[in-house]
Amino acid sequence: MDRFRFKSFEVEHHRSTMKVGTDAVLLSAWTQVAGATKVLDIGTGCGIISLILASRSPDLDVTAIDIDSQSIEEAQLNFAASRWSSRLMALNQSLQSFVASTPDRFDLIVSNPPWFINCLRVPGNSRRNNARHHDALNFPDLIDGTTRLLSDNGRATFILPATEGTLFVEMALRKGLNLSHKCVVRSNPKKAPYRWLLEFSAQRDSSIITELSIHSPNGSFSEAYKALTGDFYLNF
Repeated sequence: MDRFRFKSFEVEHHRSTMKVGTDAVLLSAWTQVAGATKVLDIGTGCGIISLILASRSPDLDVTAIDIDSQSIEEAQLNFAASRWSSRLMALNQSLQSFVASTPDRFDLIVSNPPWFINCLRVPGNSRRNNARHHDALNFPDLIDGTTRLLSDNGRATFILPATEGTLFVEMALRKGLNLSHKCVVRSNPKKAPYRWLLEFSAQRDSSIITELSIHSPNGSFSEAYKALTGDFYLNF
């Protein structure tokens, strides 16, 4: 059985469309949880983002949605096995359907979304393609759903490659979301950025830009990265 062990919990991720990876851990460790209570995790996969967020604050009640039924079954198992099971709920539902059916508003929305736009699909693997490509959840639908579900004082965070992040920010700004924090992520200080961590707010606010290098020039994990993720990874 394919398990990934963290300091305070384990996750199964052999059936989910997307395995546990650096992007999900980065996003859930970087996202600010202070003041939040109702959280929506869009495209939860095996539930790793929801689990890390729940572990960071006892005030969070997390609803996790995913269009893939096997991913949701695995997330439900992972939630039930955790000490935060009473605050975690996983639903097999698309964002578009969820927006149409829920009266709820969320003060924190988090997503590690599909971001391949014009890339070749894997033949015969619709589950993997849905998780990675825009087929089932494109940027306009993600942004529209976020604006509809975000509370007046809410925040929404995403992780994207720099090129797709540029497009996403432009589209989000046009829809009335305000970019409050962009963290430029590099594999090491000498490399070009490979991810953007993005925080948007429904309220107009000042915007800050920060940087994070995962590795130091000598190839070891940077102190900043270990400080950010040290509560979760076993080797930190």
